[in-house]
Amino acid sequence: MPWASLPPVQVQPSPTPPPNTLVSFNSVPSPPPAPLVDQYVSADKLNIRDQPGGKVISKLSRGAKVQVFEKRDDWVRISVDGQPAKWLSSKSLCTGSNATPP
Repeated sequence: MPWASLPPVQVQPSPTPPPNTLVSFNSVPSPPPAPLVDQYVSADKLNIRDQPGGKVISKLSRGAKVQVFEKRDDWVRISVDGQPAKWLSSKSLCTGSNATPP
């Protein structure tokens, strides 16, 4: 048998990280998305929702500044003072703090 004369091949195991160690495949963290635009509430009271057309979770008053991150039809995803994103109707937003509803 010709295979019997070959020396055995030694396989080196690959090093494994110690337990409870995070392994990062991408060493550069991605930056948070930049807002598309700052806008202001032009209605007396504007409902903030958990999703487009979803449950009302809060309200904003006229003149409140919001950061718009995304637009879907008549809905925008916003952030208020760095808080987690929420949704509201874009129909009651304007670009100036003294703007009036359309």
